[in-house]
Amino acid sequence: MTNKSEISVINDKGSRYYLIPGVEEPLPSVTSILSTIAKPGLIKWEKNIALDYVRSKLNKSADLNGIGVESLIEEASNHPNFIKNKAGEFGSEAHEYIENYLKLGKIEDIPSNMKWVHTNFTKWLNDYNFKSIELEKSLHSVKYGYAGTADAIGFIENNLVILDWKTSTNLYLENLLQVSAYANAYTELTGKQVNSAGVLRVEKRKTGYEYKQIDDISKHFITFRAVLWLWRFINDPNSKYLKN
Repeated sequence: MTNKSEISVINDKGSRYYLIPGVEEPLPSVTSILSTIAKPGLIKWEKNIALDYVRSKLNKSADLNGIGVESLIEEASNHPNFIKNKAGEFGSEAHEYIENYLKLGKIEDIPSNMKWVHTNFTKWLNDYNFKSIELEKSLHSVKYGYAGTADAIGFIENNLVILDWKTSTNLYLENLLQVSAYANAYTELTGKQVNSAGVLRVEKRKTGYEYKQIDDISKHFITFRAVLWLWRFINDPNSKYLKN
């Protein structure tokens, strides 16, 4: 199996690609592929965030005539991305915290912003008795032409599972497609059959977690392949994978 240190990641035209030694063409990341799926709820959220930003600015201004309309519109249109970027930064920090916790078994000084992540993750860990064997595992499929990084691989009871951590507000169908793709790639690379794949979402400001696990990985992977084909048809029409 290719070592993680041998793999490079590049960004091109809004998508992330993995450069795998010995593989002819860059392989798109699983998350880039799944961005093809429309997210009507996200569009509505972005609109509401932008409108709330405008409303807040107008309510705080004593002189409405003094407000620069064009600059306000630009600020409002950028505000959803600002919030998403902050959420992404927190998510990355939470992933790192969870990874360190699983490596060390405990963390003495819990950062204040990781309080709920720690509480909710350790609750899930105790509820499911998960035992990790690999963390931040780079995976790829030469057969289907994609790559990604699984947050954790391990055992729940005696079942080999692949997992992904989330700190988002909700879980979505594409999250389950994501781990099905990781499970298929892991089996392709190792020959080991993955029994289940799951996604854990931990609350970041209150008690609670949401865990979804799929046991019929092949069903979700068929759907992932359909999305992969569409992504490639739109973004990489010259790929050899469209000729197979």
